[in-house]
Amino acid sequence: MIETESGQYVDNLSNIEISGLSANSSITLDSTWSTAQFYAGNYKLVSELIDPSGDLHNRVETPFEIIVNNSGIAVEFNVLTNQSQYSTVDSVEINTILANLAPNAILENTTLEITITAPDTSVILQQSRPVNDLAPNASQQWQDIYQLNHAPVGEYTITLNLYDDLNNVIATETGTFEVLLDEQRVLAGNVTVDFDQIQPGTDNVCHFELTNQSNNPLTALSVELVVINLSNQLAMLTSPFQIDLDAGATWQEDLMVQTNDLSSGDHACLVRTLVGGDATTHGSAIFMVTGANQVSGVVFDDFNGDGVQDNNDADIENVELKLLDNNQSTIQTIQTAADGSYQFAPVNNGEYTIQVTESGVLADAQITSGNQMTVLNIENNHAQMDFAYQYSNSSIEGVIWDDANADGVVDMDEDGFESVSIELLHDDPNLTMATNTDAAGSYRFEQITSGSYQLQITDNNQVLDGLRSTTSNEPLALDVYSNASLIGTNFGYRLDIFDLDVLTTNCTKGLREGQEITYLVQVRNLGNTDITQAAVENLVPLGLTNVSWTCETEGGATCGGSGMDDVLDLIDIPQGATVNYLIDATVSGQLLDIITEEVSVSMPSGVVDDVMSNNQAFDSDMVLDLFFIDGFECAAPTSPVISQNKLLDILISEPQPQAKLVNYMNQQIIGTGK
Repeated sequence: MIETESGQYVDNLSNIEISGLSANSSITLDSTWSTAQFYAGNYKLVSELIDPSGDLHNRVETPFEIIVNNSGIAVEFNVLTNQSQYSTVDSVEINTILANLAPNAILENTTLEITITAPDTSVILQQSRPVNDLAPNASQQWQDIYQLNHAPVGEYTITLNLYDDLNNVIATETGTFEVLLDEQRVLAGNVTVDFDQIQPGTDNVCHFELTNQSNNPLTALSVELVVINLSNQLAMLTSPFQIDLDAGATWQEDLMVQTNDLSSGDHACLVRTLVGGDATTHGSAIFMVTGANQVSGVVFDDFNGDGVQDNNDADIENVELKLLDNNQSTIQTIQTAADGSYQFAPVNNGEYTIQVTESGVLADAQITSGNQMTVLNIENNHAQMDFAYQYSNSSIEGVIWDDANADGVVDMDEDGFESVSIELLHDDPNLTMATNTDAAGSYRFEQITSGSYQLQITDNNQVLDGLRSTTSNEPLALDVYSNASLIGTNFGYRLDIFDLDVLTTNCTKGLREGQEITYLVQVRNLGNTDITQAAVENLVPLGLTNVSWTCETEGGATCGGSGMDDVLDLIDIPQGATVNYLIDATVSGQLLDIITEEVSVSMPSGVVDDVMSNNQAFDSDMVLDLFFIDGFECAAPTSPVISQNKLLDILISEPQPQAKLVNYMNQQIIGTGK
């Protein structure tokens, strides 16, 4: 077993049984013990010889020492605010972590010292703390907060030193942070006025001071001296400066305020600075003007006519307003600014009338809030009066046309539909409009009052019956603003023709037993609409064996490629495209048998073929002997291209079903106004 120097039990080694040891002989016993999990210090190995009855015969103690390995220690340093930069008046929070990485040694009798050095290398902070009995793999944490207090700008260094009991540095860690000048936070302002209360006609003086409290000079500082009407937050006077201000220095300036243009109520003198686009007020003083009244407001474009200025309501510039006295005599005439605001010069107590001139920019507008002639009784107050107007000067125009190629674009060769009815709907029935398209398919709505509308085709004359929309925008929701001209609000329609036809031939008029024969099947899309997943079916008839087939496509169509026996194929076939099948077989029928090949094509589910008479095709031939066939056969088809002319010659000479769309197409085109 293992014991400490003082005899305290530490660990037990394995028990070893000894037998057959003869007299005057010896034996060597080996045992391994790991010291990795035990502290450094003095220990002893205790060996005891015990007989089977448990009696102790001998005990031997062997001292030994566990020494410290050279794993060392580590110091980790963090600035917990996650900032590398601070202003001159910030607080720097420093978090120090000391970890003992030695697995078997206690860190004791050490001292941790933290030092902060300024950019000029002067030490601005130095403090120490003892570190005792830090167990293996343990850590200890401290937090220090340093107040910069208008510290000089530049880079600061934090140094951590760990000293042993002999004052030797056994670990060091450093970190840095930067102090930047925050001009807004180092300035202090002060404002005073000559008169706290004043009547119009008497000038007031505002006295401004701005002090740089930092240890760093400020250059090219933007300063504004401002007089504000507190009732409406409007700046009545602004005086800008650009100054240089040394560390600890104070800048002073006076501003004369003429009160004739100020309304009754509270006003404030402010000193503020602008840094990076941000304005900061550093001082203010308030004074009251008595016996002068302000009249102001805004004129705005009331989009929805509710009399309330919403976020999407624009302001109206250059509106003329007049201020009349109680005798209805005009005493002031002004116009609204770019933001729609107006403000008359201050007036004395009494009765006044605001008159809005409803001509010029308001010629096509109707008032929705306020009165065109508004009477005000003013006594030591600020009168705020807004006016809302809604315009009826917008237009919408477009075309309803025959979109033959279904691309949603009005092409030069595409005509419009005449006499199609269309409505412009509004929640207020009085604002709803209706019209019909002209011979070119064009329509136009005029003098539309601003607001939200829905454009809907009603087609009361059933011009568009059976046609499909190609623009997918009907009905169309529209927000119509003042002075708007919405051009190109178009609606496309077309007649969708769904027509697949199928043709077949074996290029012969008679068969003989054992003959190798090839049938050509041709599927065409004669309509004007792409078809996907159409079904082609050709069942092997009696009298044919060893059937195999292949297919080829033209015009972007797709097919199944090849197969054996029956043709049961799904095809995608765009308008104008063709799918050709070559079906190879051996004639197994006997003399005078009639072999009929039948092929069909059908539309996908939900689509109806407009010409169903050409969806099936047949080729019937009798099995004859060579004498009767001679002179009635042609070369067997070898490819769709080689065989097509022969196929058409036979189809024209034989009463085969064909797709005859001439009359159908003419009727539909005449119906669309072409």
